[in-house]
Amino acid sequence: MGESAFRGPRRIETILQEHLDIAKAVRAGDANAALDAVKRHLTSTSCALGMATEP
Repeated sequence: MGESAFRGPRRIETILQEHLDIAKAVRAGDANAALDAVKRHLTSTSCALGMATEP
């Protein structure tokens, strides 16, 4: 975990859940779900770091 983990009191829980969602999709062999989960995680991380761009 990087800098974004310290950006808010619940950020670590959010990061862990996002990583679990990615892992579940990968284990299930669902590439589309994995890609969606990665995109959600990267968007969330960008927002936490104040680097958000329009979706």
